[in-house]
Amino acid sequence: MILKKTNYKHRKYYGFTLIELLITISLIGILAAFFIPRYNDFNRRQELKTIAEELTSFVEKAQNKALSGVQGASDPVIAYGVFYFTSAHSAGIYRQLDLGASEEWDSTAIAQLSFATVIKIAWPAENPIFNVPTGKLSGNDRIITVCYDNIGKYEIAVKTTGIVKMSERQDVAACP
Repeated sequence: MILKKTNYKHRKYYGFTLIELLITISLIGILAAFFIPRYNDFNRRQELKTIAEELTSFVEKAQNKALSGVQGASDPVIAYGVFYFTSAHSAGIYRQLDLGASEEWDSTAIAQLSFATVIKIAWPAENPIFNVPTGKLSGNDRIITVCYDNIGKYEIAVKTTGIVKMSERQDVAACP
């Protein structure tokens, strides 16, 4: 019996070796471990920014209602206010009616806005109330803080002159 010597140099192999597959899978795992937390932080920051922008728009909407000065004959409106309800984690725009001898807030909200419970909101002691028809804030300036622990923080400044301005804060560790 004669043994024939095979030449392995010219033989073609198709596919990947086990080591090549293991190296590729481990690289994908390392990259995923690095980028997935960053992607989640990015999503949280975007969610926080969206809520801060919505709340700023909400306060401006109350101011615009006051500036428009739209009043009904049966219920003259003297102010519009934005109120925050901690238990429901939502805000609402309400109108204050002049009923002759008394002034009271309408119990039906004109608009409402709900927030995710992970978002923390520090609401001022005095609600932002805008007078009809000037649209100016009654009382002192107000600061509304919207934050997400260790992710981001926004402040919405409501000035007595009627200016409503949102700004991003850098001190994210101090969430109220």
